[in-house]
Amino acid sequence: MSQNPNTLTGFRNAFKGIRSNRYTLTCPFPSTVGQGWGGQEKIYVRALSLPGSDIGQIPVSYQGRVVKFSGERQFGEWSMVVYDSSTKDIRRQLEKWMQLMDDAETHKQNHNVTSGGAWLLNYGDDLNGTHGGFQGPNTARQVKLFGCWPSNISPIDLAHDSYDSFAEFSLTIAYDYHIFV
Repeated sequence: MSQNPNTLTGFRNAFKGIRSNRYTLTCPFPSTVGQGWGGQEKIYVRALSLPGSDIGQIPVSYQGRVVKFSGERQFGEWSMVVYDSSTKDIRRQLEKWMQLMDDAETHKQNHNVTSGGAWLLNYGDDLNGTHGGFQGPNTARQVKLFGCWPSNISPIDLAHDSYDSFAEFSLTIAYDYHIFV
């Protein structure tokens, strides 16, 4: 028996919402960053947003009116808040990565130190209750980001009166483009 989708029960049975707190981020770091890095690493991210993009406009005047054509697609930077962890030592590895791109002492620059592959953001609802990285049919959405590298690492605020929180920092990633899988 089919249910009327305009009823509360019909809506409840038909709606499959995406949970905004169910996500994992897997990041390949360059192999030159350090031992054990250069493979797929999951990092502890407290908050992030989906990456965005814009398509510019090309206005063309025609008989007293402006006709708008689509222009180039641009991908902005991507920001997140990362937990500093002694087991992963993400902060130190990101600093090493930035050091490889622009050495603080010698100012030697390398413009081609991007990640070894695509960064993968999985997000959605964990339908079976295991929250195991959204493998198989439980992966609601995936975004792949290509050509990633850290462009900004914020300071970590330390204080004696912050006894009930973990250290965290903001991270901004520059990347070439992303695709929704």
